[in-house]
Amino acid sequence: MSRWIYPWIFYLPLLPVLFTFITGTNVLNSSMFEQEGAWIYPVFNTAYLTTLSAAVFTTIIMTVLVGIQWKRSRRPMEQRVYFILFVFVLFSAAWNTVFGYLDIRGAVPPYPYIFAGIFGAWAMFFAVTRFDFLEAGSRKFKTLYERNPTAILLLNNYGIIQDANPAAHYLLEEKKLKGFDFTTWLTPESRTEWEETFAPAMHGETPLTALESEVITAGSVPRKVLIDSDFITVDYEPVLMMILRDVTETKKAEETIRYLAYHDTLTQLPNRRAFSETVRKHLKEKQKVAVINVDLDGFKKINDTYGHQTGDEYLAHLASILEKETTGLGGAARVGGDEFNLYYFYTSTEEVKRFISQLQKTLIDQPLKTRGLELPIRTSIGASLAPQDGTELEELLSRADEAMYSVKHNGKGAFALYNEGNIQNLQHHR
Repeated sequence: MSRWIYPWIFYLPLLPVLFTFITGTNVLNSSMFEQEGAWIYPVFNTAYLTTLSAAVFTTIIMTVLVGIQWKRSRRPMEQRVYFILFVFVLFSAAWNTVFGYLDIRGAVPPYPYIFAGIFGAWAMFFAVTRFDFLEAGSRKFKTLYERNPTAILLLNNYGIIQDANPAAHYLLEEKKLKGFDFTTWLTPESRTEWEETFAPAMHGETPLTALESEVITAGSVPRKVLIDSDFITVDYEPVLMMILRDVTETKKAEETIRYLAYHDTLTQLPNRRAFSETVRKHLKEKQKVAVINVDLDGFKKINDTYGHQTGDEYLAHLASILEKETTGLGGAARVGGDEFNLYYFYTSTEEVKRFISQLQKTLIDQPLKTRGLELPIRTSIGASLAPQDGTELEELLSRADEAMYSVKHNGKGAFALYNEGNIQNLQHHR
């Protein structure tokens, strides 16, 4: 119905009541009666016929509306319900017409439309109880609750689980959840955050939205969850209806993507992007940082002679040594095919020289041994120092490259430091 009609149409029966009250005239109520045996019948006058006609008209309208709804119904259960209602409303209309307009005094009780109303009410009661019509809505929501693949919990104001759907039992790997404190399933870190969030939410009946938390299943498996909640009323008490979405795999995928964005897949070292962001941060903090470029000598020959699989093993072996040697002192990254960058926190130039010299010695002493081969690691290394050689990463990298290429042009297998535009301190390890 149009909002201008519904629900105002149901107030129409008040109009004759108001009219009778205002005018003091009995328009719809009989005031003249006749005794007929055990019954007292109203006289067939205007008031009686007006009331009867209104009752007949109402039942006819109801018959039409129920019939239309019956024809529109597509579900068998609804069709059966509306069919029963249609039959009884039609019966009421016929009853009102036959026993209302025909003067059959003594054969039937007075006011037939009252009995037609009773029949209609009984028909409605029969239909809704016979086919659980009024329960259809609650059954629908119960089905959604029980078959929902997302875990749903109901908590009281103490955080005790009042009910849980099958998906919640599956998520937490526990058959019995009712009666347990929800924090039982939270990790210690998440438990503190939950307790700080839960109390204000219950006090102000404030819904929770996308609250990240972590639960531990009965099988001791941690699961990342997003919690959304709202309040419903059960027995006049607010109950927190909580939806837990398992986002463990999503979080793992995000972490993998984030890891791949900042790491080299072959060596597992940080990549150029991670190296740049880290060093820029240290430069911004005005720390004394040496930027070191490590380039392999003869790597192409290893690839060509022994194949790319051996070449990959060679790079991974080198990366593991660089990572071990810089742990606690700086960091290492693979920034190209056979090119690696290091950063090293230093206090003096001599300290940088000792570090690079020892690094080259370690690389020589730890060749790659694979499938009966022993492949030595030879490198050409260039370094620049912040702040004396520059305070911007691009400038330091460029000068470290310049120092490294000076080594390449002077026989390889050595290292050099950049100093004020001149390459100095060329030192060889043979």
